[in-house]
Amino acid sequence: MDRTQLVKKLELASRALANNNLIEIYQSFRFSNGKVLAYNDVLGISTDCEIEDEFLVDGVTLRDLLKATTAEEIEVNLEDDHVSIIAEKSLFKLPFREIDDFPFEEPKDKWDVSLTMDEAFIKGMEICLVTSATDQTQEAIMGVSLRAAGKVLALYSCDGDALTRFRTTAHVKDAKQHYMLPNSFCEAITKMFGELECEEALLEVNGEWAKATLGDCIVYGRIQTKEPEFDYEAHIKKAVKGEIKGVPVPIDFNDALSRARVVADREGKATQLEIFKGKLNLVTKVDHLGIIRDGMVIRGHADAQASISARLVQRAIAVCHEMAVCENCCVFTDGEAVMQIVANLNE
Repeated sequence: MDRTQLVKKLELASRALANNNLIEIYQSFRFSNGKVLAYNDVLGISTDCEIEDEFLVDGVTLRDLLKATTAEEIEVNLEDDHVSIIAEKSLFKLPFREIDDFPFEEPKDKWDVSLTMDEAFIKGMEICLVTSATDQTQEAIMGVSLRAAGKVLALYSCDGDALTRFRTTAHVKDAKQHYMLPNSFCEAITKMFGELECEEALLEVNGEWAKATLGDCIVYGRIQTKEPEFDYEAHIKKAVKGEIKGVPVPIDFNDALSRARVVADREGKATQLEIFKGKLNLVTKVDHLGIIRDGMVIRGHADAQASISARLVQRAIAVCHEMAVCENCCVFTDGEAVMQIVANLNE
């Protein structure tokens, strides 16, 4: 069989291999019925391959051995006590286990939600991943939430400092349903969507699993059940009072934030933002490092003041093109689909 093609398949599946050997079997590839599968108790990835035999083998060892040879063709055979791999003049003998030992079967359950993922959806998920909590102490918001936002489904995320909402075009069937998609699941499908050059993919979700079908690759994510539930819309309403009129982000704003961060990031200091008579001023002061001042024109925004994190605001304008400075937060938008709220700092 073609070594290069097999390596590509193993590279895809290996995203679901466990990073440590605490539970050794989670570091294994399962080969069965012309498919290879990896699973680490949260994320599972399955894809077609040419190996028909059924066995478990250490995933990193197999993948890296095949990457370390230049043979164009290889031969894989299941022997009595090992897997034999012939690559030109090289012979590898790897121990294997029976597939019955593997702790995962691909779910066949009915799905509550089924929607098409296109390039816009994947972009929205990437934006949400930026503000998704990764700290185990924030379990209730550690992931990307799929739930109703009015009449459509939306993706939400929050890391305690910023909150993102991305409205999809999929219509809501049950407004009470909500699903917390694991970060690792979302990261895998956003990367694989581009790598596999997909135009569309299918996302299916129920109370236990999320399933993404990208060509002949299937990605599974165990739905995170967290209590108490985090109400994203309630937090948006609390932070953003009344109608928000965004204005275009000034052209020079990003560069000015970069300069502010030279001193602000080192000491965790806030940057003072003031909008007055059509001009936006930034002042960052750290006594032993200096004072950084910048000013620029901003059109259409009412007078306002805020203490901001230059780092978080710069992160937001990387994906949004309009902004509004409010009493408690700064709001950044990209059309009607994307909203990111960054909390103002108290100093």
